Amino acid sequence: MSLKVRYLLGVMLLLVCSSIVFATPYTPSTVPHPRQWNASAFVSNPDAILTTAEASAIQQVAVQLNHATGVELVTVALRDIGYADAFDFALELFNRWGIGARGRNNGVLIFLALESRDIQIITGGGIEGLLPDAACSRILHDQMIPLLSEGRYAEGLLAGNKAIALRLTDQRAMEELLLGYKRKPVTASPWQELSIFSLIVALLALIYYWCAPRCPKCRKKGIKVRTEMLEQATYKHSGLGIKHYTCPCCGHTWEKKFKTPKAPKPTVYTHGSGSSFGGGGFHGGSFGGGSSFGGGAGGKF
Repeated sequence: MSLKVRYLLGVMLLLVCSSIVFATPYTPSTVPHPRQWNASAFVSNPDAILTTAEASAIQQVAVQLNHATGVELVTVALRDIGYADAFDFALELFNRWGIGARGRNNGVLIFLALESRDIQIITGGGIEGLLPDAACSRILHDQMIPLLSEGRYAEGLLAGNKAIALRLTDQRAMEELLLGYKRKPVTASPWQELSIFSLIVALLALIYYWCAPRCPKCRKKGIKVRTEMLEQATYKHSGLGIKHYTCPCCGHTWEKKFKTPKAPKPTVYTHGSGSSFGGGGFHGGSFGGGSSFGGGAGGKF
């Protein structure tokens, strides 16, 4: 075999091996963390689906939102996640990185998987009231998917970032997001506050009196109640309890069963052994340690 033929075969083998390596689908544990090299980054774009300028435009929206409200809005654009379910993948990535502040859980993840044509918005548990599933679905289908389906990936992702930022920076959202972090000025005197407090206490006492249970036999109040749980709630089933009522006036007793809501579904991590809060071990910074129970919306484009 001539030297030229062996050289060509070597080049072909190298190309085949390289294509196999670079075509390996991502898992949540292998997605490059956006803050591996930049401590304030909000965009992970390892496959260069976005140009540098496009990623910078998305980054700017996330930075402005973070400065205004503390919300961490992260965008991830990947080429291939194999046969993984896009929702499960994005949710695990969200919790693995700990997007959002610990305790406030005010993170949002926009996740794009190009090969499977999946787009997901995942919201932190503390922000679902301001950005409910229905709102996420409208943002996806009205503003993002029409652009993504035309191959305008950067425009679609930027539109999603802007729509979320706009919703989270209106007056009501800002007040709720900043509650407890900025002291409100005192506009009323201490005597006015005391009067309002007394009025509230009196109103609550009146409501309690009218709503307190009566004995079905003698129709008097002052019923003693003892609560007993028969079945504890799980994330699959509601809980079941029973209340035992006793009338101290006539001695009559009766019972009433009640149900409790399902428990939040626990997040199961199947990749790696690292903590789900903060994504430690990177060269740069990380996120705040937030978590999600799976709020948001998703679809195909």
